[in-house]
Amino acid sequence: MFKNAKAADIYKKISSIPIYSGISQIKETENSLFITATLSGKDFARASKISSIQNIVYDLSTKEATIGFPAEIPESNGLCSISPSGKLQAILKTIGEERYVEISGTTKKSIKVTKSHGPFYNDDYFGCINWSEDESKIVYVAEETKPTEDNQYEYLYDPGEGYTGKRTAKAVIVDLLNDSINVLNLPFFGISQPLFAANSLFFVGVESQPLQLGIKYCANRHTALYRADLDGGNLKRLTTEGVNAKYPLVTPDGKSLVYLSNPTLGPHDSCCQLLCLDLESEVESVVVPYVQEANSDFVGLFSLKLKPNCWINYEGHVILLVNAIQKCRNVILAVDLSTKTVMNLTLGMESWNLFATTPSGRVLAARSSPSNPTSLMALQYGADKEWTAIDDSSEKLPLSYEHYAIPGETADTNEVVIIKGENGQFEGKSPLIVMPHGGPHSANTIDFNSTVASFAMLGYTCMLVNYTGSTGYGNKSIYALVGQIGTLDINDVHSAAVWAKATQNVDNENVYLFGGSHGGFILGHLITRYPDFYTAACMRNPVVNVGAMVSNSDIPDWCFAEAGLPFDPRSMDPLSPAHYKTMYEASPVSHLKDKVSPVLMMLGDGDRRVPPSQGLRFVETLKGKGFDAHTLMFPKVGHALDTFDAQRYGFEASAAFFLKYYKSYE
Repeated sequence: MFKNAKAADIYKKISSIPIYSGISQIKETENSLFITATLSGKDFARASKISSIQNIVYDLSTKEATIGFPAEIPESNGLCSISPSGKLQAILKTIGEERYVEISGTTKKSIKVTKSHGPFYNDDYFGCINWSEDESKIVYVAEETKPTEDNQYEYLYDPGEGYTGKRTAKAVIVDLLNDSINVLNLPFFGISQPLFAANSLFFVGVESQPLQLGIKYCANRHTALYRADLDGGNLKRLTTEGVNAKYPLVTPDGKSLVYLSNPTLGPHDSCCQLLCLDLESEVESVVVPYVQEANSDFVGLFSLKLKPNCWINYEGHVILLVNAIQKCRNVILAVDLSTKTVMNLTLGMESWNLFATTPSGRVLAARSSPSNPTSLMALQYGADKEWTAIDDSSEKLPLSYEHYAIPGETADTNEVVIIKGENGQFEGKSPLIVMPHGGPHSANTIDFNSTVASFAMLGYTCMLVNYTGSTGYGNKSIYALVGQIGTLDINDVHSAAVWAKATQNVDNENVYLFGGSHGGFILGHLITRYPDFYTAACMRNPVVNVGAMVSNSDIPDWCFAEAGLPFDPRSMDPLSPAHYKTMYEASPVSHLKDKVSPVLMMLGDGDRRVPPSQGLRFVETLKGKGFDAHTLMFPKVGHALDTFDAQRYGFEASAAFFLKYYKSYE
């Protein structure tokens, strides 16, 4: 429908660049690091995403790296975990309809687990493999077995977006000495992040409720930290009501657990606190508290998860490294558990992805920016002043970028990132693409993004907007937006666009919009309220009618929370006319007038978060009024529109759509 060969070629070139995504194994000697890194990328010949491993030997004295050829990871390989001693490896492997736990070391064996449970969970929230300290047991998470014929039609609630059709997440303990398999029957909607400590099993329990809310992208769910015997007995809740627990880690001495916590309900993401639980006394203490007001040094702990194997013992102090958003950057923070202080290890204007640490205190991470897809970096904690590049061979793009704090509805919370290409397809000034993020409680960061880079390489100026409510600017900004969606966020983004036209030497006649989810919600407001300002918009799975989403989204609580209305998942009452009125007036559909900017709507028919009916009804309404609107529907695709075809064709179609409405000066 919308094709552009140049856009397709640029996107293919940029998105084919392999990106460092993790480290599966690292060994350290006096003179060298032996690293097995993972990379992610796209294979356009096969029209698929691929993952690969790459072996690297890094000489610590010469600071030179010998880098092997990448080897693709077979799809049958699932989660993998190295034992504490480094002598054993566990892999959760699926071959056809059969499932195995594969243990490798001096010998190799496979334990067939097909009949014990359903498919393995291998996502970031439920999926894990953790070892007991003596390496005699592992614990992982898998689906419960399929229902019997007697109850095959009973409706089973799943965890929502990204988990369609998945059954209850169960903790599974495998005793490697006798190959026994124990699927624990615990009274929860799901078990997440189980681990061994103090001869017990600790885990995050996702609590069951009459209204089971979606989990993905939602940091505010009703979860708690629990302790149980290894057979599931003597279950005990360890954390308090009103806040949740997630991503527990055992401290190196085995005496405590640290974990992240957020308030339950309300905004779906907010500033975290880092807590520490003494395993003997079960006394909880705050290591990093909530931060209400952002300052130049530390804006609060805005972190999606804690990563294992990121501990450092330095001069008797136990240091935990944490990835977190600080304004428009992903950074690495060093949290001293003794002094309860926080230090940023990554200054400058790049974003960072923390991978692992070594016993000597060496930190491994990936660095990226809009012009640098990926670099593998190392830092000796406490000794090195600067990071050293292990592999900085990735092709650099001829892009420039800068960030600006700009005036907005609330002070010190609005920031934009401007990304420009040196050459492009436009002879005159560069057209502007305004890109607000979704959430609304998330953030645009200066991490490398192949879609943004491709637009910039085509000659567009891309402006990534962080508006009131964005993460990484203190907790006060998060809660300032609650009850003000459709007002503060819209004013911030439009003010940013007006500012860019006045200061960034862009083409004032060609201003485009690109965004999804709540970013699409903002776009819907802008094209209906300022149709003469914005040339065209690409909306991806947008919210356009908040009240209409209550009945068919996996997160109806979002509709109430962002509208500033009360919500109780234990008693989901029908939506009242008064509440619907509040939601409707905050929605883009309430601003439809006699003119709307042209729209390209991109939808995933598997979206549970913002059902495609939202976008379909919006486009049908626009067409009924004689406005220019088009719809792309991607099959078997969820809210993120992140399959290979949705990403590839979605970019090409967006670029072609923008060109269709480009106002030439000829």
